[in-house]
Amino acid sequence: MVRKLKKIEILEPVIGLQEKKNLNNCFKLNQFSTYGSYAYKLERACFQILKTKYNLATTSGSVSLYISYKALGIKKNDLVVVPDYTFAASINSIVLNNASPWLIDIKKENLCLDIDLLEKIFQNCLIRKGKFYYHKIEKKRVFGVCPVLTLGNIPDLDKLKKLSKKYNLKIIIDAACALGNTYKSKPISEYADLCIYSFNGNKTITGGGGGLISTKYKRVYEFCKKFSNNGRTGRYDYSDIGFNFKITNLHASIAFAQLKKFTRIVYYKNLIRKKYKKIFELDNIHSYPSSIEGKNYNWINYIIFKSAKTAKLALSKLNKKNILTYYFWKPISLQRIKKYCFLEKSYKNSNFIFRRLIPLPSSINIKSKDINVIIREIKLLNK
Repeated sequence: MVRKLKKIEILEPVIGLQEKKNLNNCFKLNQFSTYGSYAYKLERACFQILKTKYNLATTSGSVSLYISYKALGIKKNDLVVVPDYTFAASINSIVLNNASPWLIDIKKENLCLDIDLLEKIFQNCLIRKGKFYYHKIEKKRVFGVCPVLTLGNIPDLDKLKKLSKKYNLKIIIDAACALGNTYKSKPISEYADLCIYSFNGNKTITGGGGGLISTKYKRVYEFCKKFSNNGRTGRYDYSDIGFNFKITNLHASIAFAQLKKFTRIVYYKNLIRKKYKKIFELDNIHSYPSSIEGKNYNWINYIIFKSAKTAKLALSKLNKKNILTYYFWKPISLQRIKKYCFLEKSYKNSNFIFRRLIPLPSSINIKSKDINVIIREIKLLNK
């Protein structure tokens, strides 16, 4: 008889002694609010991992996206290309800037924006006016592209960079869950105007909250910094409109402690992936993305069933064993907020993935015996 596990979440933060020590230091230093000493330390530590010169800690990854578009000069009614299979913040940050998300299908192989498809759409749908390109039917300027590094996977950034240069587009990489991942051994910031990351409670590195804007451009960084500080230039001097989007010292103190363990955390992430490898090659499993190479990692491990019926059965069986998995992202094109987006005719890949992808428990403290039970349950579905 297969034993029933204690409740296992897909991801849980692992908080140790150093995180608690840093929090206690905040109390000793009376630094609770925005931009204390740990916020500065966090930004410097991010430079060591990301190899990107300018890093700004914010209140969340969602806020980081919102500020990023403003920093790059987005205008009302602009179009921004976004994958249909994504988290709502990728859409909300564009809409809240009075622009329109342009939803494009994903590639099954990596769950990311289909760059090949995007190139074909651009060739057929865009027309040049001056130095910018506009959609022939919508008559809207195409401002930029926001690839999402889904679950840590990475699209063809070489091709995307060439495409964006050809059409004079900005690239904003939503790497919320992929802190430290690289593309062809280069920092992903080399392929973008801006990258954003998240320190939410379920991310690889957590502060309980918080986010990061990372860029190689000083001018962009300075705008983001001022905007996130209420447009302030002095104690009570304001040169522009802004908001208070700075990370608190409490959140930064936790994230800073986590960053000190970054290499070890990634090691365990990849070790867990290797243990799950036994099920990636089962007959009823769709091919597993191979874009995670070198020192890169998957934020969450997952399986994609060939059959939606088998995926549904797997959910039921695993939940009964207290393995609290679920369907992952629901495509934006299937949701009510699609009314804010510019849509294509088909999203066959994102729809295929939606009812077949099941995330697997990936906390770094998960026990091998629990992984073995999960593997056993999924293998039984293959018979």
